[in-house]
Amino acid sequence: MINLVRSGPKNLIIESSNIEDSVNYLKESFFILNEGIYSDHLFDLIFKESYEGNVIIMLTEKIQSNISRSEISYLILIKNSIEDLLCKMINSKKCNTILSVRPSPRIILMKVFGDIEKIASIVRKDTEGEINDTVNSFDVKSNGTLIYFTENTIGKPIGISDMYKTCIYTKKDYFEVYNHLRNQNLKYLNAGLNHEDWYELKLKIYDTYGRFDLHYKRMTYIMEKLELGIILGETWGTDAAIFFSVGVYKVRFFTFLTPLRIKQVLLGLEYLDDGTRLVDYDIYNKKKKIHWGDVKPEQMTSSPKVEISNFYRDGILSNLSDSEKETLYEMEKEILNSRHFDPNKTSGHQIHKI
Repeated sequence: MINLVRSGPKNLIIESSNIEDSVNYLKESFFILNEGIYSDHLFDLIFKESYEGNVIIMLTEKIQSNISRSEISYLILIKNSIEDLLCKMINSKKCNTILSVRPSPRIILMKVFGDIEKIASIVRKDTEGEINDTVNSFDVKSNGTLIYFTENTIGKPIGISDMYKTCIYTKKDYFEVYNHLRNQNLKYLNAGLNHEDWYELKLKIYDTYGRFDLHYKRMTYIMEKLELGIILGETWGTDAAIFFSVGVYKVRFFTFLTPLRIKQVLLGLEYLDDGTRLVDYDIYNKKKKIHWGDVKPEQMTSSPKVEISNFYRDGILSNLSDSEKETLYEMEKEILNSRHFDPNKTSGHQIHKI
C-alpha cells in the first residue's frame, strides 16, 4: 500500500563527432519523448517525464569517466529500453558519428517521511555510500548507484527539483541496493517517523448489494495511490442489527496517519459527485468508532453528510492523475452496473446498514 522505492530512468552518455548528425539519427531511429539543447531546466523536465523503461541520452563531444553538465551538448529522452537502443545502434551501422558510449550510475528513487537527514544517514551507512549534492550528482561518478530522496509520491512524475538537496552514491551493485531498500523500507519509514507508534485500525465495509469485492478493490486502489498505509488482514463477518444480523467485510489497516485522516478519505469514497451513495465505511480505533461528524470541516459544521463526503472526494481527486481518475470512474461505473438498476432513478441512499 505504501510504495517507498522505485527505479529511475537509465542514462547513457554518447560521445559524438557531430552532434547534429547523431541527433538526427536517433530521432529517425527511435521513439523520442522529448529532446533539446542541454539546459538545467530541460534536464529537470526530461527527468520528470521519464520512467523506469526510458533512457535519457546525454550527447557530448568528448566522453570522460567523470563528465560535468557543462560538457553535455544535447539531451534526448527515448521510450525504448537501453538494451533495445544499443542493439539497434550497433546492428544498423548507420551512424558513424557515434564514437563511444558509457552509462551513468543507475538511479533509485526513495520516498521518505519525517526526518530525511536521519533516513539518509542510515541509508548511507547500510549501503557503504557517501553523501553527494543532488543537482551535481551526475558530474561526479560514472558507475555505481545513486539514491535520491523525495517526499513526493514516487508513483507519479518526479523531477530533480522534487528531490532532497543531497543524495547517496554507492559503488554497490544496483540490484543489491534496490532489493535491500525494498526489504528494509519499513525500517527507514519508522526511523524517519522517530519510531512513533502506528495506528492499527479496523475498517468495515457495508453493502446492501453484496459487492464487497468491488468496494474493497476501489478502496485499496485509493489507499495505494494516496500511500495511506498497509493492509494486515481481512475477513468476512457479521454485525448485529435490529432483529437480525448484517454481513460486513472487515479489514485490519496499519497506518502512521491519524484515524481522522483515514476517516476523511473513506468518507470521501462513500458518495459520488451526484449524491449517489455508493458504500458505507466504518472505522474503529481501539474499539472506538470514528463518526463522520468527527471530521466535519470548520466551515461545513452545518452541512449534511453527502456535502462533507463530496468535499473530501474533491481532495482525493485532486491528488490523482487524469489516468488514475479514469480508473476510479471505471470502478465506480462497475459498482453501479452491478446493482441492476438505473442510478438516475434512485434516491441516492441505496447503501445502508439494515
